Order: sequence, then C-alpha cells, then structure tokens
Amino acid sequence: MCGLIHDVGILVFDHLIPDQYTELFENIKSTDRTLAEHEEETFGITHAELGKRFIEKWWPVSPDMIQAIGTHHDDTGTDGNVKHISHLLTTANLLANQNGFGNGIVPEDAATFGIRHTRQAGLGFRRT
Repeated sequence: MCGLIHDVGILVFDHLIPDQYTELFENIKSTDRTLAEHEEETFGITHAELGKRFIEKWWPVSPDMIQAIGTHHDDTGTDGNVKHISHLLTTANLLANQNGFGNGIVPEDAATFGIRHTRQAGLGFRRT
C-alpha cells in the first residue's frame, strides 16, 4: 500500500496549484537537481511532506507508514520500523523506475540499483 500512495503529494500539488506545478516541471527538465529540491525551493515543501500531511489528515494509515512516506527522499532516521519501510519504499521505487514503471515526471530515483540498496532494505545476502 505504501508504494501505491507514497507520491500522493504530487497529485495534491497538481490539484491545488496546477499551473504553478506544471511550470515547475517545465523548468526542471534541464537540471540535475531533484524534484524534491525544486519543490522545497519553490513552494517551501516537498511532495513527500505534503503527501504525508494529506494522508495523516484524510486516510486511516499507520503512523509508521505515514512517517516513511514523509521521508522517502530523505534520511530515514533511526526508528527501526519506519527506517525499514522507508528503505523498502525507496528500493521498490528505484526498481520500478529502472524497469520503466516510473511516474513519468522526473527520473530522480533512477540511480543504479545496487547491493547497497538491498542492504539498506534489510535484504542483504549472506555467503554460506
């Protein structure tokens, strides 16, 4: 479920300020900075934080999931459950983007998926 709703903040932005958000997308196509960096600079909030606030107010979702959604582009902190959910979400996002299932907006998470991501998600493999 977390994977399905983690970018709901993009939809909220697009619903609330469609012209400004479309303009933001047009301006970021030629830059190396992430969508979240542009959102923070332009609107003072990222889609992750906006989505977190929206979900918190309107949907009955666990607090850990809400926190993970709010931090899916940031440092996940030290809370074990939130950290694991956020790492899994980031890993799933990377895999989806690399296999052509991105949101079509900005390939900010299209960095090469590697062993580091599996370790962060608690999916590291041990040699026997």
